[in-house]
Amino acid sequence: MQMREKSDAHLDFTYVPNDCINDQPCMVLQTRYFRLLDLPGRGHGAAVSVGDVALEVPPEVYQTGKSSNSDAFVCAHEVAFES
Repeated sequence: MQMREKSDAHLDFTYVPNDCINDQPCMVLQTRYFRLLDLPGRGHGAAVSVGDVALEVPPEVYQTGKSSNSDAFVCAHEVAFES
């Protein structure tokens, strides 16, 4: 959801498959990187927002940080499938 909030989220594109997921051709629209944040003191079931859980980071920080055990990083891809 956070990926679609960016200003370029509504640009039109021509579907050109460049990858496959489960043998289904798909097109990677964008890739974003996030560092997962600790939530100390939060009770089980407490309401949190996306900003409380993940912080977007540049690719360089992701590449450096993913080999470290101190933080958890996530690479998220937005993909489109032929409908």
